[in-house]
Amino acid sequence: MRIATVAIILFTVPAAAGGYTKATPAEYQVAYGKARAYALAHQTIEWPPSCRAVIGAKAVKPLMEACGLVAGGTTHMRCRPAMPCHDILDRLAQYCIEWKGNVPCVAIEDGGEDRQDPRLRGRWQSP
Repeated sequence: MRIATVAIILFTVPAAAGGYTKATPAEYQVAYGKARAYALAHQTIEWPPSCRAVIGAKAVKPLMEACGLVAGGTTHMRCRPAMPCHDILDRLAQYCIEWKGNVPCVAIEDGGEDRQDPRLRGRWQSP
């Protein structure tokens, strides 16, 4: 009974079907763009506000989902709602292996490419 329940849960989870988030690739890329624009414009702030506070809870949700998925179930790599945008972007850039241009965590089926080699991955600070 337990095995059947676990199997049903695994097969009905949207993230298991492909992609990084429940949001559309366009929604994710817009959220990433907002977070990146804010982080680049406010790099000198010593104690920046949370990304959720500056770009909105709805906009940051796809980023948090992607960060949670690439964390692989570990809690120390997972993004937290109180994190500033640059910390979320750093984690996505560090752990995502599929990129579309300079945007991490874009699945191959959504136009991304596999960048297993860390030297091939981009940086969110780069143009």
